[in-house]
Amino acid sequence: MPVNSNRSVPETKPVSAGAARHIVRGAGTASLATLEASSGAPYASLVSVATLPSGAPIMTMSSLSHHHANIAADARVSLLFDGTPGQGNPLEGGRVSVSGRAVQVEDEEAARRFMARHREAFYTGFGDFGFFVIDIDRVHFVAGLGRARWFKAAGFEVGSELAETEADILAHVNSAHADDIAAYATGALKGPPGCWRISGIDVEGADLECNGVTLRLDFPHPATTPEEARAMLAERVGRTPGD
Repeated sequence: MPVNSNRSVPETKPVSAGAARHIVRGAGTASLATLEASSGAPYASLVSVATLPSGAPIMTMSSLSHHHANIAADARVSLLFDGTPGQGNPLEGGRVSVSGRAVQVEDEEAARRFMARHREAFYTGFGDFGFFVIDIDRVHFVAGLGRARWFKAAGFEVGSELAETEADILAHVNSAHADDIAAYATGALKGPPGCWRISGIDVEGADLECNGVTLRLDFPHPATTPEEARAMLAERVGRTPGD
C-alpha cells in the first residue's frame, strides 16, 4: 500500500516547555507509572495531582496503597498528563510525560497547593497519607501527531518568585473579587457556572477551580514581582490594580 507523504499534521499547540507546563498545571489527575516491588514489572494507577509554582507535580497517597509500596522499593516514576479532552482524535492533542523520582515531603507549600486544588480531599488528613513531589529528570511533550520534544528539568521548571506572597494574593482576590473571577471563568475561559476561585498563582498565570474542574488563566508574559502578577491578574479579571 502506498504511503501518503502529503499527510498534514494539525498545528494545535506549540512544542514548547510553556505549552507542556500549561497541560501539567491544568490537570487534576494523572496516570502514575511505577515499578512493581516484587518483579520490576510496570504498574499504572490514577492519582490526584497539583503543582508547585515551579511546575513540579505534587501528589498524595496512602502508605497502604500498592503504588506507595512500589515507590518505597524504587522511587522512579512517570506521570502522564492528558491534555486531549475535547479533541476529535485524541492523538492530535497534547500530552505530557513527567519522569523522575517521587520524594515524600513534609512541606507546607506542597500541602497547601494540593488542598487548594482538591478541596474535597479530606483523606489527606488521615495518618497513612503523605505528600510527594516529583524530582524531575526529564519531560516528554507530545503536542500532536509527529510533534514531540524532550526537556530536562532545568528546561521545564520555572522560578518560584511568588511563593512567599501567593497566599496573601489569593486571600485578597478570592474574597474581594469573587464575582469577577466567576465571570472570567465562565466567559473568557468558557467554564461551567459555579463558585469559581483562584486556587494557585505562579509566574506564568493562575489556576481557577470550581467543584473539581480546573481552568488555567495565562499571563501575557512571566511575572517577575508580586506587584506585576497582581497587575496582570487584575487586568485579566477586569479590575484595576489595588481594587
